[in-house]
Amino acid sequence: MRPIKLAIPFFLFNQMMAAYLRNDKNPALATGAVLAGGIFNIFGDYFFVFVCDMGAYGAGLATAIGSAIL
Repeated sequence: MRPIKLAIPFFLFNQMMAAYLRNDKNPALATGAVLAGGIFNIFGDYFFVFVCDMGAYGAGLATAIGSAIL
């Protein structure tokens, strides 16, 4: 839970910025930013959990980094 606790502001900021980008008449930019974070989370989960053998901490770390990408 440590990486998730530290990344809580990123979750809020991510949602706010995605809504702002959609209202800025550029939905493709918002879609690309949200997809980039999600895709990093998928591959980051695999890398941190299995390759680096970090377990649940690695999954939390990938989620935290994925939410910081925007």
